Amino acid sequence: MTILLLIRHGENDLVGKQLAGRLPDIHLNTNGQDQALNIAKHLKDTSICEIHSSPLERALETAMPLSGVINIPIIKNENLIEIDYGEWQGKKLQELYKLQKWNNLINNAKSFSFPGGE
Repeated sequence: MTILLLIRHGENDLVGKQLAGRLPDIHLNTNGQDQALNIAKHLKDTSICEIHSSPLERALETAMPLSGVINIPIIKNENLIEIDYGEWQGKKLQELYKLQKWNNLINNAKSFSFPGGE
């Protein structure tokens, strides 16, 4: 039986403050680096055949410790890229919370499209 583990990237300095989306050069902060190390320690004795990662730096940095401890290369996979937030990418959450469109997202996420994005 194949088991698929989906692991979100570790914390970065924009978490809870801004929508990073597909912004480049967003790296794990110290807490995120610790999270990545802890995942690697937790999974080191697991039978893992492949590691796929979004090409975003924060995702690759999360996968690197696991790749190192189990000696399996990371496969960059464009299909795992973050959602396209369009015009909202990089915006501060405090500003977005004030928008009616934010309420539309919260109340009807299934049919919501980000302005200029997905």
